[in-house]
Amino acid sequence: MGLFDRVLGARPNQTLGVEPRESVAGVMLATIAADGHIADSEIDGFNAAVARLKIYQQMNGQDFRRMIDKLFGLLNRTNPQELLKMSAQTVPAELRDTTFAICLDLVLADGHLDREEELVIEALQASLGISDDFATKALQVLMVKNRG
Repeated sequence: MGLFDRVLGARPNQTLGVEPRESVAGVMLATIAADGHIADSEIDGFNAAVARLKIYQQMNGQDFRRMIDKLFGLLNRTNPQELLKMSAQTVPAELRDTTFAICLDLVLADGHLDREEELVIEALQASLGISDDFATKALQVLMVKNRG
């Protein structure tokens, strides 16, 4: 939190709405930014995940860019952990398992898991209320998927 944020408090452009598309994208962005660097392969994975999700199918390019600009603005003014916290709280219940699995897949895609990525996945699990049973199963399956 910066000087102006401490004095002025949260400003309207620094919060997320309840739009599921924004929430899920915010969680995914926070996840790939967890280690302080967003690699091209992580951007590719992000784009592939967005392309597969039904919630983004009807979104036009201009609205998508506006949403991404807003999320990057929040990320730049805060940090990945704060963006994760803001985003995860508004992910709809029916998309929580899906969002967790996608984020887990994103961090495993490059073949290694940094400590920062482990921490963000643990925070994500807690923030989304993902059971240990589901998290364990998802991790096992995605490790097999990303092995090759």
